[in-house]
Amino acid sequence: MNLTHPSINGLHGHRWGALGVQTPNAVIALCHGYAAHGAYPTIVYLAEVLASRGFEVVSVDFTGHGRSKGIRALVPSSDSLLHEGTALFNYAEEVAAQYTKTLKVFLLGTSMGGAVALRVANRVGTPRCAGTVLLAPMVSIAAENIPSRWLFPILRCVACMLPWIAVVPGNASDSSVQYRDPERRQICDSDPLTYHGRVRLGTGVALIDTQLRVQEEMSSISCPLFIIHGTADTVVMPAKSEDLHERVASLDKKLWMIPGALHGLMCEPEGTRVQIEKEIVQWLTHRC
Repeated sequence: MNLTHPSINGLHGHRWGALGVQTPNAVIALCHGYAAHGAYPTIVYLAEVLASRGFEVVSVDFTGHGRSKGIRALVPSSDSLLHEGTALFNYAEEVAAQYTKTLKVFLLGTSMGGAVALRVANRVGTPRCAGTVLLAPMVSIAAENIPSRWLFPILRCVACMLPWIAVVPGNASDSSVQYRDPERRQICDSDPLTYHGRVRLGTGVALIDTQLRVQEEMSSISCPLFIIHGTADTVVMPAKSEDLHERVASLDKKLWMIPGALHGLMCEPEGTRVQIEKEIVQWLTHRC
């Protein structure tokens, strides 16, 4: 596998070269989820599948994640995620330009990265973004992971002073409610760069702000969109993916709700996982 680690806007990056072709089919900017990083096992699984099908893939460790700067799992703000996601997309455009001026660039995001991908797609617009694929996007965090309405303003104030305090409960780092494949779950749990603690106050505020921004921007998203979500997801709300599909402005949109699937779609049993990979590759290839 042709894997390199470029610096992308001062952050640690990852680049998988397309295999078996001189010019890739397209370049994919791949955004990781909360507590993971740009070379987290589930990201690698997806990137390697895409690279083996002739796509070039780039990803980045967001601030506070992986090998990038910052306190572990502390997301500075919703705006920082948008800024860094846009920097990743810009880098993907630079990679594409190394081959041909007409090579398309797509966004792909999982969980938190899905929300980032949506906001970046809305910012850069079409035709710069040829399409966006979302796996269990963080359109709305599950109710049990969100502080009570009366408590959230207090947390926001405290987070301004003590953003690094890890006190917010939640299941976003609990692999048992995310991954059904036991072997892949163990690999994810053993990843040395993954964060397993409670959500930091500053991160909790940034994630909730991000989901609110996504909900505000839904109706203006016009790029081609493919949403995949498991109906048994307890980390983010599957129903909000259905709402997203209904509300976006795009005329080229597809929603696939997978019965019984959990949050980590790249760690579903092999039969489901292979079908997900196949559908993603077909959707992207059709738009190349």
